[in-house]
Amino acid sequence: MKLLTISDIHGNLPALELLLKNEKNNFDQILSLGDVVNYAPWSNECVQLLGQFTSAITLIGNHEEYFINGAYSNPGKVSELFFVETYKDFNQHHVIKNYQTDLIINDFYFIHTIDDQYIFKDTVVAVDKKYCIGHSHQQYCNELNDFTIINPGSVGQNRATINLISYALYDTQKNTFVFKEIKYDVDIVINEMISRKYPLECINYYKMKNKC
Repeated sequence: MKLLTISDIHGNLPALELLLKNEKNNFDQILSLGDVVNYAPWSNECVQLLGQFTSAITLIGNHEEYFINGAYSNPGKVSELFFVETYKDFNQHHVIKNYQTDLIINDFYFIHTIDDQYIFKDTVVAVDKKYCIGHSHQQYCNELNDFTIINPGSVGQNRATINLISYALYDTQKNTFVFKEIKYDVDIVINEMISRKYPLECINYYKMKNKC
């Protein structure tokens, strides 16, 4: 079986739709590692689109927890402005409440992140098993202490290259991951934010990332 392994969509429907269109014949099942919601304007639509795939496996991320609790845990940051903007129209609480916390396939442990940490390629962290995680929006395969950490990257908010969709295809029979990337037009997201009168700090967040 081939799993389309994705993470950190963050309400970016155009990116998610393009990914699914490009890979529609290449996977048997979707596995989302969390953070479907917040930031870009389409949190409801992204949750609903994943829900159309009845066999999809959806794990919970920290942003789903914020939406379930109705509160953001990092006040004073631009990410809180995004939360205020996206949460007010969110209506899929009943769906994300049913997202599962983790999953084991073969010898890999799938979870949004380890101990609430942002784990990057060069992060030194003690692990006792193989992991597949999201959260840090960075695509990598890291070998640590004879174990492996896989991160497929972010579908909707690649922080290094904002117009790049990052993901992986996991072959459960071969127990191997293939990293993939697709470019998309991030101006679609920026223009929608402008039309919805997002705070200027939020719009500039994406504009500045688009210049990198």
